[in-house]
Amino acid sequence: MLLPGFRLVRVQVCVQYHRSPGYQALFPGFQPALSTEPDSSKMCGMAIGKDTIVRVSPDTLFREVGGEMVLLDLRSEHYFGLDAVGAEIWSLLESGLTVGETIERMLTEYEVEEDQIEADVLRLVRDLVDASLIEVSPD
Repeated sequence: MLLPGFRLVRVQVCVQYHRSPGYQALFPGFQPALSTEPDSSKMCGMAIGKDTIVRVSPDTLFREVGGEMVLLDLRSEHYFGLDAVGAEIWSLLESGLTVGETIERMLTEYEVEEDQIEADVLRLVRDLVDASLIEVSPD
């Protein structure tokens, strides 16, 4: 969330990952139970649009840390980081909103052109699907 009086000129979503052997510091007490199901998060040619609903992959843990979102893919043991704007998009998507509803919500929060925010949200969703952190909901 921006400070009062500040405006966002361009949404910049930062998706980074880091190899790390441990997740206990961020997720104390968690014992992973890796899925034995095939990886269904790949889109298989399915287009992502405004009506798309996504869900968090069962092998993804996430936690907000200092206004940013830290994601852990249990399969690969890679950490991913989303900046504050990416964390807000993640939270909206994770709450069950469609991609289009997420874009509309972001438009009410930030002073940015609709085309720009739509492109940024769609790019982030594609990146998260490609990284197997979220899955396109079959509904």
